[in-house]
Amino acid sequence: MNGRVISTDVERLDSDDLVDYKALKQAKIDVKQAMKIAEKQSGGRVIEIEFKNDRDYSDHASYYETDILKGNSIVWLNVDANTGSVFNNKFKK
Repeated sequence: MNGRVISTDVERLDSDDLVDYKALKQAKIDVKQAMKIAEKQSGGRVIEIEFKNDRDYSDHASYYETDILKGNSIVWLNVDANTGSVFNNKFKK
């Protein structure tokens, strides 16, 4: 409601985390840009965003997976971390 941080959690990075971190640092689109892209594309508000660095999508090795609240629905959009293109739209009521 007021933007205050109420708790934090810290854990050590493992080797997979380090690989993801390096990919994130090399991405052309940062998390703020990805949020703006997803909100503009959907007309909603991002409620969760996570960087993914995997081969789930052959054309998008690094991307942001977003959950967006739009009205009474959750919209899932993936934003390519290098091009900013949106792919794999899904809707859930």
